[in-house]
Amino acid sequence: MGTSGRWPMLLLAGILVGWVLFQVIGRSGPLPPLPDPDAWRDYSPQGIQPRPGQRPVLVLTTGESWCAPCIRLRREVLTDPEMEAFLARHVDRIRIEQPPRHDADRRGLADLPTRSFPTLRLFLPGPDGPRLHIREGFMSSKTIKTWITWALENPEAPDTQPMLLPGGRF
Repeated sequence: MGTSGRWPMLLLAGILVGWVLFQVIGRSGPLPPLPDPDAWRDYSPQGIQPRPGQRPVLVLTTGESWCAPCIRLRREVLTDPEMEAFLARHVDRIRIEQPPRHDADRRGLADLPTRSFPTLRLFLPGPDGPRLHIREGFMSSKTIKTWITWALENPEAPDTQPMLLPGGRF
């Protein structure tokens, strides 16, 4: 391919890079604060093991400093007062950040390997130990509410699986 044949490819690549940068940086500025930042606890292995009668635990693994879907989740979903009220009524919350902010994040990332960002894990109390629902990628408030509501109403549903806890225990 000669020099004249490369310029359309370079132009297309430049447009693609510009679009990606706009998606990440175009909505720049500081992230809005969470309505109740204290509601999001740090990770601990005991914190993800709800027992029967306890509240379910929602674990968010996020990369808000670099991940466009994570940034969007923070801006559009987690700062929504209606979503905050829903989460406060139904689940305890844990947040794990990548790159890690501290030792608890490092431990959480080691104990709960993550393939995609953001990842939401819903740990439900069960008679045989915690049960787990996982969703990866950006989800709207409506989708998250529907998913959590369904999981709470159907804790033994087929796609709910026993959770193998750190150390290989159920």
